[in-house]
Amino acid sequence: MKKADFLYELQTNLQKSRVSDADDILAEYEQHFDRKMQDGYTEDEISQRLGSPEDVASLYDAGNPAVRTQFIVKGGIALADIGIAFVWILVFGMIAVMFAAAAAFVGTGAFIATGTAFPFTDVAPLAMPAITRILIVAAEFGAAVLCALGGLWYARLFGRQIKSYKRFRSNALNGAKLPPVPIFPLTSLAVRRRERAVILVAAALLILGLVAAYTVSAISAHSFEFWHVWQWFA
Repeated sequence: MKKADFLYELQTNLQKSRVSDADDILAEYEQHFDRKMQDGYTEDEISQRLGSPEDVASLYDAGNPAVRTQFIVKGGIALADIGIAFVWILVFGMIAVMFAAAAAFVGTGAFIATGTAFPFTDVAPLAMPAITRILIVAAEFGAAVLCALGGLWYARLFGRQIKSYKRFRSNALNGAKLPPVPIFPLTSLAVRRRERAVILVAAALLILGLVAAYTVSAISAHSFEFWHVWQWFA
């Protein structure tokens, strides 16, 4: 069944059942079709998974015995709330860690680039050739970009999980069956390609910058332990 036909029949059956929030329900199912079509499903496949419009509409009919007898144990929902709260704390912690790491990489890269001492420490400016300094700064920049992208992804994940759990909780408590909200962030193919390109460039800067910096430093100092030659930790 095509999307337009499914929504039309769903609207008709909801009106027959005199469901008060029929417009909101139709909007939710329309968004569900759009999300699934972005994932590559056809309209017929989506409608087949949802079931007939009559069955879907019956889920919102207060006179349906299945709806009247549906219940959720309050203690189970409370436990679920506690569990998801711990998950959200962990995800929020990852957001903070990622952005803090990105800021740290930017800061250390700036001090290395300018050749100044690290603030609030006894570490003196690090002696090194200019080419080594450039390569390390490039690696620091790559690491900062990767951490920032990780923080943004976890932030999107945090927002998506909130919406997903709210939908699950609403369905469980109200006995409704609105389409589930995906747990993981949804982005367009173009955005995913751009993010993948940025990740590859940043990872290349990090890995190649570190390898090149070590190689150049070892050659310049005539020692694999160049940090001792330059007395970084003296």
